[in-house]
Amino acid sequence: MRRLVNPADRLLRTRMREPVHFTDLTERQSIRLSAISHYAGRSHFEPWGKITGGLHDHSNPNGVFTPLVYVELETTDVPCDPHGRVEVRGESRLARTEDATGAIRQLIRQGRHTILDSHGTMLGRALMVNVFTRYHVEPASRRVTELPPELGLGTVPSRITELVEMDSMIDLSREPDFAETQVHVWHYGDTDPNRHVNGGTYVRTMDAYIADSPAPGGTRSEAALLRPRANSLPKTRLSR
Repeated sequence: MRRLVNPADRLLRTRMREPVHFTDLTERQSIRLSAISHYAGRSHFEPWGKITGGLHDHSNPNGVFTPLVYVELETTDVPCDPHGRVEVRGESRLARTEDATGAIRQLIRQGRHTILDSHGTMLGRALMVNVFTRYHVEPASRRVTELPPELGLGTVPSRITELVEMDSMIDLSREPDFAETQVHVWHYGDTDPNRHVNGGTYVRTMDAYIADSPAPGGTRSEAALLRPRANSLPKTRLSR
């Protein structure tokens, strides 16, 4: 087996079996959109957790952390066996983003995970992206442009990618079809030290909110009747 020239370019592959939980299923026995992250989560976090786990010391304000900042979740609406298990296949790797001058802007960890039934039929999939950062008040102090030496992975990955920004996902000049009229209170357990809200919580909240919200003209939102798909940065949008 040929040794990688840059150890930060390693590709981690996973194959895991997860039990199906009845509360994660729709009335058609497909996996709910809000539950996709439950099944992809171990595939995404466990392998790298063994590598980066020692970094996440919340008692150290100067420590390096890798929070989840962007997700794409998809469910296929295909029924699955509520008494069986699903297979999750994943691939994850490190990459970097650059600014207009070619300087490193961010170091990220990107994972793609597919959920399959016993016949190999896709039930859902997830793209999850984590960013290396520090929990400083000043944005400039949060940036991490070199991998911590204790990881033993060198300084930076060779792979260059782009982190999806909000203005590339939606037209910010467009008026919203509907808006929340009351202040939403987020549970303490769903926020980090910088008051960012857990991306999975956004999905569950938006999934319920859009289904219950009236569309323009006073009728119920048709988004509840369409195949669900969600993106998060870290907030969530549901698209058709």
